[in-house]
Amino acid sequence: MKKYFLIILLISATVTIMASATPPTLVTKSYLDNLMYSKLNPINQQLTNINTQFKTIEQQLALIKSKVSLRVDVIIDKTTAYIDKQPKTLDVAPRIENGRTFVPVRFIGEVFGADFNWDEKNQKVTYSMGSNYIELFIGKNTAHINGQAAPLDAPPFIHEGRTLVPFRFMGQSIGAQVEWNDATRTATIVK
Repeated sequence: MKKYFLIILLISATVTIMASATPPTLVTKSYLDNLMYSKLNPINQQLTNINTQFKTIEQQLALIKSKVSLRVDVIIDKTTAYIDKQPKTLDVAPRIENGRTFVPVRFIGEVFGADFNWDEKNQKVTYSMGSNYIELFIGKNTAHINGQAAPLDAPPFIHEGRTLVPFRFMGQSIGAQVEWNDATRTATIVK
């Protein structure tokens, strides 16, 4: 009659019961740690490689996205905008002041991939897109693009806690085409 021994191994809070026809061999914790490391290390390395590849793919997708044509339509006094005909809600509606169309700078810029900063003390909005760095000052008719002064048709202002800027300047500062449809009161930026 054969003798069977049950061996219980506690590894990573998992209990494994094995039947064996031979007497158990004593195994040290160090041996088990080394065994686990030798089995898991290649998996960890593969996961690290996969993570690196995903980051590279994300960067490539961001680059492709920045080169693909994108259309943004905003309607005066409406808080619904359309990004490639998909509706999005704005925090504040575009508006016309003194014959000039103003749009929310952050919404438009972020759609096209711009990064923003707000300087409360100096009442200054800055955003960067690609190699362009734009500075706008609340209430001032001059902006700066890459350090060079650029005149504005009308100064940016704050409405309902959001900065609104002249529509045409916003489009031109991100290298986009701008269109205006007077019948529908729709401002369009295409890049």
